Amino acid sequence: MANPPIKPWPKYDRAASRREAFEEYHRRAHRITDYINESIAADPSSIQRYNYDTLSRRLGFTAKEIEKAIGQGDSGGLDVVVTAEDRETLSLYLAGRKSL
Repeated sequence: MANPPIKPWPKYDRAASRREAFEEYHRRAHRITDYINESIAADPSSIQRYNYDTLSRRLGFTAKEIEKAIGQGDSGGLDVVVTAEDRETLSLYLAGRKSL
């Protein structure tokens, strides 16, 4: 089980020849995690499940791309436990992401 905010799983690659693919991975990872974090914030439940196949249909990425971008969860999705403290942290995190 994960706690919010869900952050992109980092990927490191110093090869200049793969820079474009590397940057695309990070754009995709941030889009995926932003969507999940906004969904967590909008759902009042304390335990939430995000299925990779459902996210795939909503975001237009493959389930494998979503799983790699998150870097946590099981093969089918991500379970999230949300406390009141997590909601405060998530609110600050989302406010910071929107200011970028």
